[in-house]
Amino acid sequence: MKSIKKKNTSILMNTILCKPDDTWVIYDNKGDIVEQGSDINEYCNKLYYSYCYHCSQGDFTNQFSEGRYAIALLEGTYNLDISIGYYTSLIGMAQQPDAIAIKGKVQVPNSANGRALDNFWRSCEGVKIDVSGDGLNYWRVSQAAPFRRNIVNGTLILGQSTETEEGYASGGYIGECTINQVNGEHGDIDMGTQQQFYIGTSKFKNLKGGAWNFLLGGTISEPIPNQQLTQGKKLNTVIDHVDKIAGKPYLVANDINDFELIIPKVMSKVKGALSYDDAFVEKTKNFTIVNPSVSIEAINEFLSEGVSIVFSPGQYMYSSPIMVTQNNTVLLGIGLATIVPTQRKEAIIVTGKGCRVAGIMIQAGVAPGSMSPSPSLIAIGGTEGKTDGDINNPTILQDVFCRVGGPNLDGECETMLLVNQSHVIMENTWIWRADHTDHVRDGLGVNNAKVDYCLIVNGDNVTCYCLMIEHTLKELCIWNGDNGRIFFIQSELAYDVGEYTTPWDYPGLRVNGSKFFGTALGFYSFFSKSRKATDTFPIVSSAIIVQPDSKIDSAMSVFLDPATGGGVIKSVINGKGQQTNIKYPGVPSWCTYNKDEYCKVCEDEL
Repeated sequence: MKSIKKKNTSILMNTILCKPDDTWVIYDNKGDIVEQGSDINEYCNKLYYSYCYHCSQGDFTNQFSEGRYAIALLEGTYNLDISIGYYTSLIGMAQQPDAIAIKGKVQVPNSANGRALDNFWRSCEGVKIDVSGDGLNYWRVSQAAPFRRNIVNGTLILGQSTETEEGYASGGYIGECTINQVNGEHGDIDMGTQQQFYIGTSKFKNLKGGAWNFLLGGTISEPIPNQQLTQGKKLNTVIDHVDKIAGKPYLVANDINDFELIIPKVMSKVKGALSYDDAFVEKTKNFTIVNPSVSIEAINEFLSEGVSIVFSPGQYMYSSPIMVTQNNTVLLGIGLATIVPTQRKEAIIVTGKGCRVAGIMIQAGVAPGSMSPSPSLIAIGGTEGKTDGDINNPTILQDVFCRVGGPNLDGECETMLLVNQSHVIMENTWIWRADHTDHVRDGLGVNNAKVDYCLIVNGDNVTCYCLMIEHTLKELCIWNGDNGRIFFIQSELAYDVGEYTTPWDYPGLRVNGSKFFGTALGFYSFFSKSRKATDTFPIVSSAIIVQPDSKIDSAMSVFLDPATGGGVIKSVINGKGQQTNIKYPGVPSWCTYNKDEYCKVCEDEL
């Protein structure tokens, strides 16, 4: 193959490149200026209110719109008070987050309908926020809205937190963050009405609020209350350290058109916020920045020579898969860059070891009806079964989001994420069959957005930190590999399975591999009555099925909505644990599992 002579490493499309003098510029793929201005606040809030908040039909949000945006801050100090909406990322472009100092607030308000349940698909990464005014910075989000590699001097509030605010937020992710006190006050994380959340490798003072299920992995704080597992109550699970993890890769801007790719090294026994000093990261310019006009053939040629790819914000429509064949290759998406396979093939296939896939969304595309569904949207370790990985140099997926349905109902696949490689680490992954569109709230019907499984793991020694899986038409997750570990699950079973003519009885998690471990695993039911569910149908025998040598420190099921939902989860783990049904809405049923040990909580009365 002819060697690649030139890489495009100077242009980020659909990106508002900002300087501390309050000027900003947007370039096209030729490097020509598309738009520029001298008031960052004005432009960013105009983007939020005109595109990311309201849509033309009225009081709906643009959940399934096509635009993708990044607000990229070069090193310096900024006075900002902005809101972050759908498909928008605020990104600090310096090696250290405190080199991007924001005096003000970077927030996600309640959505247009007064709730935060649908505040998905956005991020804030790599900045320091000196919170102005009352010192409260609201990041009211649900899935696929990571808050990562940030410093907050103030209090971070993650859900509705006052008596006048209604609704819930549906769980999310914080990682690599420090929340500091200011003049002896603040420094807290307030969950508000969050139903569940994962906080990893971070430092803060206190944890407040929250409804059900929270995991803190490798965090430093004051003692966390409510750690005792009690039937019907919330649980805070505290893991002393994260065994093995790396920070998410990111871009550094030496100038407005001169970038470096930073790849944090894999660390062991991690506790507290990570370091980004030179000793803990690798820097490279062996990458190319692409935009949606770059062909799949060109991308795969770069990848075949070990050149990493940074995707500018946008939607990438490809008829064949992105092939990551070389070890230590990075795929990094900026501003929720979205890969859409158009011919019912995989979007991404990774066969190299020690690769990083981060900040990328994969959407099942629409293809001719005569074609078979895509076997998977993303396959790690190839498509043909278990493959070796590298225990010392694992492939890592971070902020990777898969979706079937939403903007279209005709996309489909068999499995969204397939992990065949061993020693893979996944951190903050939302794998979602849509339960709604802009106009339908209670399921899409079993003949639309067809997908059987969110996640299938065949590799051994695979670890998940913060796994969010929802609504597929069979098991949410099948785990075939040995020595698997999951630290935190947020999940919902499918809304619309009452439409099946035969009984539907699939667990949320089925473990076929040996020596599995899990903790803080949550499985929720909302079987929609408008989709032919009743108070007592369908019946799921157990939320989790595991092998006898598995260990589950904590797992729960919960029934969500008695007004419009029905059905029953009859037990939590392997037939043990109290059922959840319409009699106990919003009340978690907890259970543990360890061979030959009696669960001390699951038989307690709710």
